[in-house]
Amino acid sequence: MLKIRKNILIDENEKPIAVPIPIEDFERLEAIIKNYGLAKLMDEVKEEGQLKSGGESMNQPKHTDFAKKHPSERKPIAKLVEAVKRNLHEGGMPCAVAFDIASKAKVEPSEVGFTLDYLGIKIIKCQLGLFGYKPKKAIVQPASEVDPSLEQVIKKRLRDGKLYCKDVWAIASERGLRKMEVSSACEALGIKITNCQLGAF
Repeated sequence: MLKIRKNILIDENEKPIAVPIPIEDFERLEAIIKNYGLAKLMDEVKEEGQLKSGGESMNQPKHTDFAKKHPSERKPIAKLVEAVKRNLHEGGMPCAVAFDIASKAKVEPSEVGFTLDYLGIKIIKCQLGLFGYKPKKAIVQPASEVDPSLEQVIKKRLRDGKLYCKDVWAIASERGLRKMEVSSACEALGIKITNCQLGAF
């Protein structure tokens, strides 16, 4: 049990008005409150996710296995847990929303991805069309034709024969294309996209 050293201050009428405590005790108390708040937020996220997914438990192995990819001692940032809680969609987190949360919180997308893994929340609606859609997981289709200059740019960025998710985004931005146009070209070229920025693949 936490023991707090305290002194009670009283006013001229001998009524208690304040309780100053040593800074060490305050910092320990603050840490306890923050950890309690984080735990409550995570419980709320899990309960809300269960309701939004039609009663499917978020403690099922197919969800909780996500957290096993990370060190057990690593914990999520409280503000990200809260942001995730506010933005769940059908029990999952849309890729675009996850990136928006990362941008507003000024953190890397991977940090939001870790938070989702920690809470056992699925990422849905990949912006490259690779996974997270219904009834099929992927919606991206091979392009009927790939512009030679686009093919050249894609192949220049390959790492071990694969294209990183981040590079797909960069190519799309540089050439004024939709992200799925680049992933569609990759499908046509037989190039696998890897290293999801949220950590999904």
